[in-house]
Amino acid sequence: MRGMASAAVAPFWQPGSRLQPARGRLAAKPAQVLQLALYRLPPALQQACRARIACLVVPHFPLELELQRQPALRGQAVVIGGGLGQPNTVLDCSPEAERWGVNPGQPLRQALAHCQHAACVEARPAHYAEANDRLFQALYGVSPSIEVREPGCLYVSVEGLGDSEETLLDKLAEAAYAACGVRPQASIASGKYPAYTAALTADQPRVIPAGETARFVGQLSCDHLPLSFELRQRLRLLGLQRLADVARLPKSSLLAQFGRDGARAWELSIGLDTDLLHPYIPPVQMRERLDFDNPITTTTVLLAGLRTLFVRLSRQLQVEGRAARAMRLRARLTDGREWEHRVNFKTPLADDQRLFRMAKSVVDRTEWAAPVEGLEVLLAEVTAAAGTQPDLFSLQRQGAEQRIDEALQQLRGRYRRLPLYRVVEASPESRLAERRFALASCIPEARQAQLLPLGQPRRIAVETTPAGLPLRVLHAGHWHQVQVIREEFRLREEWWGHSIARRCFRVVLANGRLSVIFLEAGEWWRME
Repeated sequence: MRGMASAAVAPFWQPGSRLQPARGRLAAKPAQVLQLALYRLPPALQQACRARIACLVVPHFPLELELQRQPALRGQAVVIGGGLGQPNTVLDCSPEAERWGVNPGQPLRQALAHCQHAACVEARPAHYAEANDRLFQALYGVSPSIEVREPGCLYVSVEGLGDSEETLLDKLAEAAYAACGVRPQASIASGKYPAYTAALTADQPRVIPAGETARFVGQLSCDHLPLSFELRQRLRLLGLQRLADVARLPKSSLLAQFGRDGARAWELSIGLDTDLLHPYIPPVQMRERLDFDNPITTTTVLLAGLRTLFVRLSRQLQVEGRAARAMRLRARLTDGREWEHRVNFKTPLADDQRLFRMAKSVVDRTEWAAPVEGLEVLLAEVTAAAGTQPDLFSLQRQGAEQRIDEALQQLRGRYRRLPLYRVVEASPESRLAERRFALASCIPEARQAQLLPLGQPRRIAVETTPAGLPLRVLHAGHWHQVQVIREEFRLREEWWGHSIARRCFRVVLANGRLSVIFLEAGEWWRME
């Protein structure tokens, strides 16, 4: 047992091991390894990887916003989750609660069972989203190239802004603090990953020079790698504690041992981050708000207020020739809580009637915990409206048929092949049931195409009496006794020179099923 413990802690690059550390001068100089790796990349990617990026992080962003409203909870175990229309899972928690086994995404019941003394605060996603939007707008005034990684974490490009990096970092940190009231952790480095880890490991704004990226990353623990917990645990069991230990190994060996994650870990260990900055383009939005003089307790008045807001928004959309792809409904309640619901549209909408119908279906099935003080409608993803041509005979295309045609148009725009059919009368006068109806494509230009058969008979096994009457029928893998023979009839018909003769029985089985079976050419069949 003692020998096994020492072998588990020892590095895996012992003599004779399959994975050996890189040899030569480059292994002792991480900066040269980084330059060599950059040299092998395309010129455009080389320039992008050398770009200077600032990272501003507010750890536990929802928690910090709630602590602003309730400062007495600072230093205590706090769990954020639940609320009106929100899942009963943990959205965020304090470090004190994490020590008791509480993690984001955990069910609230399980989290409170692990930490019974924790203070449970209802989540307010609308408030967090607004704070993150204010944070983005504040940084957007300094740099036009910003990527939003998650709420409270943003990457900012500082290339070509003129001021020194120390001045820019202070300016960004002050703008973020003025926007959301929380001072972020900020840093500047060459690449998103070095900037992010530098921001998390530094209490004060920090600038990592371009030539010090590899040395700074090498001092970090392997726990900072953006890999799964299982892979990071494997690295620790193999004796790799720091990223400098990972950088000493050949990239090919890590690729063979761990796949793409191993190659990614090696690139990050030398300070090379090929994940480029993806600037976020703020979408066009339209917002209307309505405050009630008295709290609303009836759905009728609430829907009337929504109709007023949609009339205003629809007028703006039609004037500008735009349409919305989604909307967000918000209600402010008398108990201080907020209700929020998002609705995505299949096609862009600009008509107030259709917008109101979408919102009404949500309001009708909502159980309000308190009277409503105010309403807000936010139309998101506003784009140019696609032109539609009205039908010539619009009065004949109302109701269910019109809705079916609209649904078919949406499906045709999403899928190449549309396997939807409608039942048509192929030969209604035929005595053979399988030839009376058929399937035709729902696509207008294919309605005259070949018809597909419908309700074809299925071959079955039947036990008969000496007189040829059915006695038992095999159905769904089980034999069922024939209780009653309701009717016996015969069919004879000529079809393209082929004579069809059937002896048909309408029977009731022991399971209560009514079936039509027939004997043709010595074989038994069942009508579908």
